[in-house]
Order: sequence, then structure tokens, then C-alpha cells
Amino acid sequence: AIHNFNSMGPALATSLSAGAAIENLAGVEYFSRFKAGTEVFCRLHWQQTQNGSFTLSKEPGLGISVDESILADFDYRPAAKRPWPG
Repeated sequence: AIHNFNSMGPALATSLSAGAAIENLAGVEYFSRFKAGTEVFCRLHWQQTQNGSFTLSKEPGLGISVDESILADFDYRPAAKRPWPG
């Protein structure tokens, strides 16, 4: 299984693309609760079927569109430093 860490958009598209090449893939972790927030700046061109799987995009690339002008308006907040213990 391919795990995503609360990520959608480019991370999910990359995971789905890599997963499409794995014959015995168990699944790709998908956080549907983040879909609405991601759709503010990113559109996934993959189609989700009724059983939860995705069909490959017929377009070249990762199968997403990102509106970088919307991302530019987001406030930047650096992540807190969390040193590795030990």
C-alpha cells in the first residue's frame, strides 16, 4: 500500500501514478475529508469509480491542474522544528 500523510493534490496524483504501475498494489491511502480544501487550488483529473478505485487520466502528466495564483495568496507559515529524538 502507498501511504499519504494527510495529502491530496500533487501527492495523491503522484501516488496514483506510481500505483498504476504496480501489478499487485494493495491500495493508495486517500483522505476524502481533505478533498474540498484541496479543490480550492487543485483539480484532480482522475475519475473515482463507485468502488473507490480511480481510472487513469488520458492526459499527459500526473493528471492534475494546480492554480498557482491561488497558492500564492496563501499565508506561509514555516513548520515547527521537530528534531529527531536520539
